Amino acid sequence: LNKYWDSKYARRKSQKDSKRSARGYYQRAIASLGSKPLLSTSIEDLQKIVDELPNKKQRSASNCLNRILKFYGRTELLAKAHKEDSEFRYLSEKDFKLMLRHVWPHKQKMVCNVAFYSGLRLGEIFAVREFYNDDSTIHVEKQMYEDGSLGSTKNKKKRRVFVAPEGVEHVEKLLELETSDRQKLRKLSWAKIVKRACKEAFPKSPEKHLNFHDLRHS
Repeated sequence: LNKYWDSKYARRKSQKDSKRSARGYYQRAIASLGSKPLLSTSIEDLQKIVDELPNKKQRSASNCLNRILKFYGRTELLAKAHKEDSEFRYLSEKDFKLMLRHVWPHKQKMVCNVAFYSGLRLGEIFAVREFYNDDSTIHVEKQMYEDGSLGSTKNKKKRRVFVAPEGVEHVEKLLELETSDRQKLRKLSWAKIVKRACKEAFPKSPEKHLNFHDLRHS
């Protein structure tokens, strides 16, 4: 990976956070092979391994591994899985409030409320610095990574997000947090926090066992 990266990416004039994100995709693709070496393993065996990944991860891993294989002169490449239609999962407001009873302490509840009533992504929540009361909106320009650093949003675009009335007080509480508190909260395993709460709230309804990201679709 290092030789390929130095040749193709190291000298590009991309933003630092963009390069870091791209390298992460390659690292995860190689890690998905386990102990199998990429360059000396047959394409048939590589295909079997990547085909065990979920659809989206299979496509991402195949893309990254194929680029490396081409770089080293391999002519046989991995086949990508057909792209699945996106299916959004969400909770009704009634179910969200039931789930929220199983989230604690209060700062974690606050973050869940901001996601639900604004549609912000996790990293974007912790980068919020200003709320406009006149039209109840937030200007989204940055996101916070797990290491506490700031970078561009997922789509590299600025946008304005409306906050539902029920979420305003939670955004205001978010703005009161010091940077150090935001960084600590950002490091938490939010997918596990929400999924655990959903399982406790809806033990007999696995279709409602959602991740944190699903809150923004609700």
